[in-house]
Amino acid sequence: MTAVDVFISPGSDEDEERTLAAFGLVRREQDRACVTPWREAVVRPEASHVLLLRAGDKVESGALEALSCFAQAFEAQVTTMNARTPFGVIHSPRWLPLLLEQLPYGGRAVLIEGGYAAKKLPQLEDSMSDWEILLRVTSEAERIVHCPVTAVVQATTTSMAAQSDRPKLTRMFRAAQGRSAESVVLSSAGMPLVRHRDDASEHVSIIVPTAFASRRVDEATEVLVERLLRALVRTVEHDRWEVVLVVDETTADSAVTPCREILGNRLRVVRTSGPFNFSVAVNEGARQAAGDVLLLLNDDVEPITSGWMNNLLGTLARPEVVVVGARLLFEDDTIQHMGVVCPPGELPMHPRIFEVDDPGHPQAQADVPYLAVTGACLMCTAADFRAVGGFNEDLPLNFNDIDFCLKAGTDGRAVICVNSVRMWHRESSTRRPQITSEEIASLLPWQHSMMRDPHIEYRHW
Repeated sequence: MTAVDVFISPGSDEDEERTLAAFGLVRREQDRACVTPWREAVVRPEASHVLLLRAGDKVESGALEALSCFAQAFEAQVTTMNARTPFGVIHSPRWLPLLLEQLPYGGRAVLIEGGYAAKKLPQLEDSMSDWEILLRVTSEAERIVHCPVTAVVQATTTSMAAQSDRPKLTRMFRAAQGRSAESVVLSSAGMPLVRHRDDASEHVSIIVPTAFASRRVDEATEVLVERLLRALVRTVEHDRWEVVLVVDETTADSAVTPCREILGNRLRVVRTSGPFNFSVAVNEGARQAAGDVLLLLNDDVEPITSGWMNNLLGTLARPEVVVVGARLLFEDDTIQHMGVVCPPGELPMHPRIFEVDDPGHPQAQADVPYLAVTGACLMCTAADFRAVGGFNEDLPLNFNDIDFCLKAGTDGRAVICVNSVRMWHRESSTRRPQITSEEIASLLPWQHSMMRDPHIEYRHW
């Protein structure tokens, strides 16, 4: 049997009474609630778990039973949950420490195992932001799980720390988890981002397979790859980079000439034979590339602002990261890509595709872990690319990027979508890929890995 101590941080008399009254309607005989500063709270010996609430918050019916039994089944020290806020229900992903170190991505309520709570409660001040409370409670926990039930109604939104305090809190959290903590910077949106300093000596090879397709852009018809190359010249601030242009063996030199005029000696041309196979093109480009770092770019992608390459490099340099990608937008400012969700038993999908991009949303600037990112913009080291055998050439069109990311992430390192990097992707928003039975079968060996996708249980981000 489980028993829960609910500790309510002091607030106004009205808010305290609201929380206690709601608790009285849903409590079990063995549960207890009291209003007390968290650092002074005393856990009953018979309490299996502790739930922390702010005054005004309400526990939903059945939540205490569901949460405590779930936590007990998984032997969790900390259990996170979904929450209802004044702006709607937050359906959180599974436990993501690499995201929590940037912002409180879910509700503020957590269920804590009784013995672990007795250790952590003296460290908590009611004046701390909800984010700092979450960081301190989870920083030393060995087993954290997410229970996908809406268990608490929050009276207010989940609070963030003052901007000036955010980098030090991120460093504290990472250090407690034994991870590198020295390189934390505030983004222009006030997000604490972990960035290792750009190594100017790194040579980046940008691999661009192209058939020199044209499209009408900004009221003029342009060759897309030429537009991409001009954008690279305009926006790349890193010193050492080249473009490996992968073309068909029958491509006329006259098609390549404008590219040489744009890039000069930064251009390397690689020719492949046979029917178009994206994986073959990428692998051959990587084989002939001179760079320590490889960046795959579709020819219909275009960086929007400068600084993006250093942003990707600084993220990739983190020891816990193996692959990085970017947020890609259709020309109407709707989302094309912000990571790939890989539900087991289903096809990989792009979350929030066709929804309007909102740069003001906190997670729209965050580094979000996924199982995979699209090959339309994918960066990794050349060494890691070779270590997993590159792209699977039996997958000429679809799922080759998914397969690559799943291979690259088998050692536990993360695949990150760097949402602060935005690019246009002029892939048609009406395009529907033709998926073959062979491509679907290629996902079967990865079903176990796809079971750990952190995003398959939620609808908001």
